[in-house]
Amino acid sequence: MDIQSAVIVLILLSIFVVPFWLIIRANKRREMKYIQRLIEAGKQYQVQFTAQEAWNEKAIGIDTVHKKVMFLNLKHAPPSEIFIDLVNVTACKLFRQGEIRQGLPDSNAKIELQFTPIQGKNVIPNIPFFDMTMDDPMQMGPSQEKAKAWLDRINACLL
Repeated sequence: MDIQSAVIVLILLSIFVVPFWLIIRANKRREMKYIQRLIEAGKQYQVQFTAQEAWNEKAIGIDTVHKKVMFLNLKHAPPSEIFIDLVNVTACKLFRQGEIRQGLPDSNAKIELQFTPIQGKNVIPNIPFFDMTMDDPMQMGPSQEKAKAWLDRINACLL
């Protein structure tokens, strides 16, 4: 009886636990690949990221020593990149467009970080954390939390 119980437990574990473990492992590999692409792209700007994060085919990193931010959106072909020198920025704020109705965001919903340039400098592009036209609606909440965390990091660097 004991051996049969052990075999049944092992079979159930392999059926239910192993697939979740494989999915989590694959997601971590994918995120590490995105971070590696961010680091490689940052080398052309001589950036050493002190913090970086990847999610939903996007990656962002900050170099707090040289006050630079880089964002990669790997959903585009070719990937789009935004490089921002925070020396040219006076403020950063969270911009949220659209509302949630019946549990789903509006079709034009967006969450972005907006930068205010120093007077006389060129317009600085926004960093898109969520765009309903490209992202899964279920990612709006987690994307907003990530945007808030990066807003705090960037504003701490602006001080």
